[in-house]
Amino acid sequence: MAKIDHSRPYLVFIDNLKRELNRGQSGSDLSQKIVSQPVKLKHARNLENVKLFDDQWNMINDLFVLIGSYFKTTENIVSQIGNNRSTRKYELNREEVYAQMVEVGAHLFSYEAKLSEQGYSSNLQNFIDALQYCLEKNDAKELWCLITEHVFPDALKQLVRNHL
Repeated sequence: MAKIDHSRPYLVFIDNLKRELNRGQSGSDLSQKIVSQPVKLKHARNLENVKLFDDQWNMINDLFVLIGSYFKTTENIVSQIGNNRSTRKYELNREEVYAQMVEVGAHLFSYEAKLSEQGYSSNLQNFIDALQYCLEKNDAKELWCLITEHVFPDALKQLVRNHL
């Protein structure tokens, strides 16, 4: 058996997800809670106080729906690995969902830039700060890592590529 480098964030995420599956919990539980019931999370008060435009809230909602789909697809991949079945179909689906997440993130940042050009302040950074606090207090570091280390940087790269 090959040795796996568990320092890579994705493999750490998969290991944590397997652990949660063995406990009988879903890896997307927290993202589903954020999408459906954000006020019932611990320490979500800061999120309630952020003032954003409706279009931004809609994009953020779309992002978290996609994140829930991403985690669900990842769960399917893990279960297929456990059953020694092909994961290619789920991997392609997850790549497609990830690309959609990046696109929504790019739209969110683009909207923020347009508001800034027009002289409006939309508090997107306040939302991101409140989200970080909420996710860290709810032990959702994998979700925070996915958003800030993967989705947002790729969204900014896409935004720059589209405007060059």
